[in-house]
Amino acid sequence: MEYQTKIEEIIQFLSRYRIIIESHVTAVYVQDYFSQVPDDWYEDLENWSFTEILNIHQNLGKVGKT
Repeated sequence: MEYQTKIEEIIQFLSRYRIIIESHVTAVYVQDYFSQVPDDWYEDLENWSFTEILNIHQNLGKVGKT
């Protein structure tokens, strides 16, 4: 999948399911928000560092579709 296409999918997903990154950690599991994440994203997400994952929320507003 093309890099730009993947980024656009991630932006759309996080915009639609913003609750995932704004929720308390336990709420993510209790509400099973992870079931909303497309299976093919897990491989990409596994390569991110813990710091990168923590910074998703603060950087989400800086990313936009061109």
